[in-house]
Amino acid sequence: MIKKNPIILKGQGSSRSSFGRKLLKFILIVGIWGAIALAGLLSWHGYHLPDIKKLETSVRQPSIVFLTQDRQEIAVQGDMHGETITLKQIPKSLIQALMATEDRNFYNHWGVDFKGLLRAVVRNVVAGAYVQGGSTITQQLAKNLFLTPDRSLNRKLKEMMLAFWLEHHFTKDQILTIYLNRVYLGNQTYGVDAASQQYFGKLVSYMTPLESAVIVGLLKAPSRFGRNQDLLKKRASVVLTNMLEERYLTNQQYDYYLKKLETLHLHRNPYGNNNRYFTDWVLSEVVKLVDVDQDLIVTTTINLPIQNVAVQKIKNHIAINGEQYNVGSTAFVAMSYDGAVRAMVGGQDYNLAQFNTAVQASRQAGSIFKMFVFLAALEAGFQTDMMIKDTIYQNKNWVVHNFGYKERGEVSLGEAMVHSVNTATVRLAQKVGVSFIGNVVERLGFEKPPAGDLSIALGTYQTNLLNLVRAFAILANDGHFVQPYGILEIRASSDGKILYQREPQREEKPEKLFSDHALSTMQDLLQKTVEVGTARKAQVPGVVVRGKTGTTQKFRDAWFVGYIPNLVAGVWMGNLDDSPMNRVVGGNLPSQLWADIMREATRAGGMEPVAAEPAAT
Repeated sequence: MIKKNPIILKGQGSSRSSFGRKLLKFILIVGIWGAIALAGLLSWHGYHLPDIKKLETSVRQPSIVFLTQDRQEIAVQGDMHGETITLKQIPKSLIQALMATEDRNFYNHWGVDFKGLLRAVVRNVVAGAYVQGGSTITQQLAKNLFLTPDRSLNRKLKEMMLAFWLEHHFTKDQILTIYLNRVYLGNQTYGVDAASQQYFGKLVSYMTPLESAVIVGLLKAPSRFGRNQDLLKKRASVVLTNMLEERYLTNQQYDYYLKKLETLHLHRNPYGNNNRYFTDWVLSEVVKLVDVDQDLIVTTTINLPIQNVAVQKIKNHIAINGEQYNVGSTAFVAMSYDGAVRAMVGGQDYNLAQFNTAVQASRQAGSIFKMFVFLAALEAGFQTDMMIKDTIYQNKNWVVHNFGYKERGEVSLGEAMVHSVNTATVRLAQKVGVSFIGNVVERLGFEKPPAGDLSIALGTYQTNLLNLVRAFAILANDGHFVQPYGILEIRASSDGKILYQREPQREEKPEKLFSDHALSTMQDLLQKTVEVGTARKAQVPGVVVRGKTGTTQKFRDAWFVGYIPNLVAGVWMGNLDDSPMNRVVGGNLPSQLWADIMREATRAGGMEPVAAEPAAT
């Protein structure tokens, strides 16, 4: 029998005991220092927490409602908040959808659900991407009220501390009530009451379980889902599935709502984005007239039938011709003779591009600028039957050719204008003088072009569509100056007090900017341009049309601006990256689109057609 060596056994036990004590001591020291570090970290973050008094105030942008002259609402900008509601006013299905999707353990945790957080981490690791958040409703409220949306450890720690603070100071029902009244739900809408009215046109208390699922579905990505019904419906189906899993819905109810979801029509943004280019422009004028630190009601000049016709016609034209002719952007402006803007379209889709081409894009005017050259010539005493050379023009390295015009050697000034003859226009500009042409341009409301630059005769001068339409409105308005405007009245929403009101037009018009001879002759030339010249495709049967085409080098810009009785309008086509179109000139697509819009606009906008008479010869 082998005996155990007690000395060895004693030594081994002593060694193990010593190691255990050292390990325990090490763990204790690390724990103490870890606790100190954690306390320090929490203290530092606690010191830098935002002011919790924000909970008592609701900070939002003022809401501005835009109306037509007959008080029809066309758009709302700014934050929309509904009535403050209690938990009793909220349908049970909305609470259930929220619990099932956002925080299933809401009534059991202390502000942070560590099990839910761990579950989210595991799902994200397995998926290899961020697919699920672990924030509770209390944490979401803390983030929405006090913090920025950036994802960082610093922000997460503050969020957790604020969540504990909220749970300590408020009951669960109070937290839920605050959350549902403050949460952002897309389209500048805050709170479930405002969202219910925005998306479904009803009070929140009347929402169905399906509508509750849609509202909760917005929470994941309110800005993106609020603009895209397909994405929102997919997310709502996930919410319905969550409600089924939590037994808030039976299988029969789930199948029923899932089927109804396919055909669900959202009341969201009933006026669409058709008017946003116009209201954005109007808003830029509102801030010049009144303080916008309060809710406002703005009565505008827009004519909805004309606006809707323009939007639809532009969409149709782009769908048919956009790809073939490489037309990336189109703008349209219509105004009354006095400058009241009746329609404005700054692009194909406001959701994709908020840049208002009609106002913000400075483009070369092209051949449309020739109207200013010939108007200056008429003002200087030139006659339309005077002859001028139409052959190739050359001055040192600058060579000017004609486009789509057969040279005759000489051409009358009238024909040169009607057929947009480049070489004759440059020679006429030389005779009239660039300085005098600049003076005429200034009278029409533009900045004076550079002195001595003869190339402006061919339209190198840059401007925007609104300014060009205004220039033609001055001609239509018998030579009296016109200032574009879109606002008739501004009131305070709170008490209806009038803050601004446009003065009625005076009976006595100001002095004419041009002579009667220059005005009447230009009217005839613009009418002939449409009847037999470059703008023949702008003709509207039974209506007098006067206008001018414009095209820039390499087909980068194509214009048509013209007027019928009571209405002036213009079309621009091109690409914002300045790439050329496929041989689009002012006389084809822009003139066609203009005529298509005006044909319907005369009827839809309540304007009677005026029988056309031949221009004077």
